[in-house]
Amino acid sequence: MLNKIASFDNALKSLRLNQTDDALEIFREILKFDPNNLNVLTHISNIYRAKKNISKYNFYLRKISIIDKKNYKIFNNLALTYKELGRYKLAEKFFLKSLKLNHKYVLVNFNLGLLYEEKGELQKAIKYYLEVISLDNKFISAYYNLQRIDKDLISEKFYFFIEKILNEENKEISKDTSYGYFLLAKKVEKKDISQEMKYLLKGHDMFFNSDHSNKHTCRLWLNLIPNMMKKKFNYIENTNSKIKKKLEPIFIIGLPRSGTTLVETIISSGETKVPNIGEASIIHNTLIHLAKKKQFLENENSVTINFKSLNEKINYAYQEHEILRNYNGVKFIDRAMENFFFYEIIFKIFPNVRIVHCNRNYFHTTIAIYKQCLENLPWTHKIEDIIKYITLFDEVISQIKNKYPKNILSVDLEDLTNDPEKISKLIFKFCDLEWSKNVLNFYERNDLISSTASNIQIRNKIYKYDNSKFKKYEEYISSYITKNSPLKI
Repeated sequence: MLNKIASFDNALKSLRLNQTDDALEIFREILKFDPNNLNVLTHISNIYRAKKNISKYNFYLRKISIIDKKNYKIFNNLALTYKELGRYKLAEKFFLKSLKLNHKYVLVNFNLGLLYEEKGELQKAIKYYLEVISLDNKFISAYYNLQRIDKDLISEKFYFFIEKILNEENKEISKDTSYGYFLLAKKVEKKDISQEMKYLLKGHDMFFNSDHSNKHTCRLWLNLIPNMMKKKFNYIENTNSKIKKKLEPIFIIGLPRSGTTLVETIISSGETKVPNIGEASIIHNTLIHLAKKKQFLENENSVTINFKSLNEKINYAYQEHEILRNYNGVKFIDRAMENFFFYEIIFKIFPNVRIVHCNRNYFHTTIAIYKQCLENLPWTHKIEDIIKYITLFDEVISQIKNKYPKNILSVDLEDLTNDPEKISKLIFKFCDLEWSKNVLNFYERNDLISSTASNIQIRNKIYKYDNSKFKKYEEYISSYITKNSPLKI
């Protein structure tokens, strides 16, 4: 007979030692004898959340929600997992269920506002953001999102109140508070560039310092991953793998604010429906998994990978993705930004891959990135880090063009906006897809969903590129540009 108390204590001990797999095994054993143990189910769900295994996290949240039917926080979290899995109707259903249980729950009101904003249902989004402010007038992210939809929604009274919050001596260093500075930067961007840059600096500093993991993540993408990918790769067990079908992915790669959202929307608006898995980070996550299983080993000069496992796991992860599971075709869109680092692995697994490289003047890109708060990209909060990342990106793109020129198409944002028909035809031809004029009417789609910083822009017709837009920022960036930098002013 299982001693549940002793086992539970052992599981907690494993968690404290960061031995999550051991803890999982013990928790599962407890569930065999006590399948409705909410405490155990909660611990398991939290482990999968930490592992970023959204499907398993969703599975255990569903179990909890069946048992604990009045837990509005669980329904909110469940909705978030459905949203991440691309199942927006279910996300909406469970957000509303959470709201019904507690209509004063600030977080679910905010999440509903964000969901409707991403779906383009802007009046609904405004309604829920305003409700957030009525429930908690210090929830600054709601003000920020409102001005993103319509600047006129933020009155001078609101700005005065936000400045008052930011001037408090004991103000909390938090992500939400940092949005106050980004909001004030938006207010003065056309009137006082110097003040705008000061606000942006304060906002980025506060956001970056609000999470200790940001330093590690910066080091990962600016140093560790680039250095690893420069090493010699040795593939062992290079034998045939058991794969259902040969996929032909379309990878959209580009820096933030370079037109990737526009390009993916155009491609997915064609007569042939090409599913879009967004930024699933499948390749990066697979490498992490193989490293934990000792099937991905890095030393000073080289990296050794079990190719059979790599090939099978990446193909399986794509084919079992929520959006591709019942898909009979072979083409799909993956726009995970970090994929460019792993191009050698990509070409080894998918020799017929198509890479659409979204390009934009690097100086313009630097400013456009810095003027936003990109939550999940810690390297975007310092100008010197942005320039370092752009330099790494430029080096890798040059390598891909030299090694695989037939598999990459560079699309310049200025060219695309100045002649969308011509450039969109080139994109469709390169991707071996049928072009039609409807692809340029993407903004009329009822199913258009975007969680990027461009989610408002893509709901309008393509506007011509403005080359003079960032000229006024030159003096603030010039000191960061070195002789060998790809940035030019």
